[in-house]
Amino acid sequence: MRTGRRTLRWALLGLVAAAALVLAASSRAVTDWLWFAELGYPSLFAGPLVWRAAVGAAAGLVALLFFGLNLWVAGRVAGDAFLRWEAHAALAAAGRWARRAVRWGALAVALLAGAVVSEHWMTVALGLTGGEFGVADPLFHRDAGFYVFRLPLLELAQTFGLSLTVLAALGAGGYYFASGALAVDGRRLRLAAGARRHLSWLFALAAVINAAGLRLSAYRLVYSTRGAFYGAGYTDVHATLPALWVMAGASLLLAVALVAHGFRPRWRWVVTGLAALAAAAVLGTGVLPALVQEFVVGPNELEKELPYIQAHVEMTRAGYGLTAVEPRDYDPRAEVTPGLLAAYERTLANIRLWDYRPLLRTYS
Repeated sequence: MRTGRRTLRWALLGLVAAAALVLAASSRAVTDWLWFAELGYPSLFAGPLVWRAAVGAAAGLVALLFFGLNLWVAGRVAGDAFLRWEAHAALAAAGRWARRAVRWGALAVALLAGAVVSEHWMTVALGLTGGEFGVADPLFHRDAGFYVFRLPLLELAQTFGLSLTVLAALGAGGYYFASGALAVDGRRLRLAAGARRHLSWLFALAAVINAAGLRLSAYRLVYSTRGAFYGAGYTDVHATLPALWVMAGASLLLAVALVAHGFRPRWRWVVTGLAALAAAAVLGTGVLPALVQEFVVGPNELEKELPYIQAHVEMTRAGYGLTAVEPRDYDPRAEVTPGLLAAYERTLANIRLWDYRPLLRTYS
């Protein structure tokens, strides 16, 4: 009887503490809601909350399904190994603990993914509802709305997919290691056929997603700050852009090698693919652009960069709404009269007689 009362007291105390935490956490939200409602704009308060909840729930559900599916596959593949472990009493507890850990791990990954992606709810909202500006960039001929609204959403999806795939591969690898389907024997790695196929295909998927990310990186060249102006220049177009295409192709070839490795061990193909991707990354994004900038652009920069400078000026005018400016001739030889000076007396009084700025611009 006393034990029941004690349990009831602790339960009531826990409920009171939970209620206090909820009230403390929601006090600011309630205050904001009342303020927006008083101004007649409750939707401005509810809209972000709905988007945040929807984006977080969708990301968490996708993570749970993807991670859970891969752990289910790992469980099917490692089932026989676990049965062999269960024959040993000392290892039975470890096997049961591993199964329980990966299940809770899937839930933890889903909650973490939902919480992280929900912080980017505005990126998702703008990407799904944003429109077009009616102005296309001169490099890829994409509407400016693509770069403002769609590209950030695609980059978020690519990062989310790559992170989830790598985490799933690590989770499955841990499951296989706990089951004995993956083991290190001296300098050799022993991997069951089913485990090798599963992990190889997961890393192949990661390579495909990485290739998509490299394709998106090409669009980011319109924001390049490499040269003397903002935007893609000669080096970006003639060195970095082709290098990104080569890197994307190398990543896809690595994916093919990993898929083939899943059917039959082909470690040389995988290592060659990794080496090719690494070499393309080092040469294409570091060495080659530096050489082109130094030996091709540097000796005659104005001639090489002139088309891109003109595009930069045109896009700047479009961005500031200056495309309809009408040029007019101005005759600076107009006569200055005392009456004209008197009419602009207040303006002339603010002119500094010894202003160093125009002098420096003139002589520098």
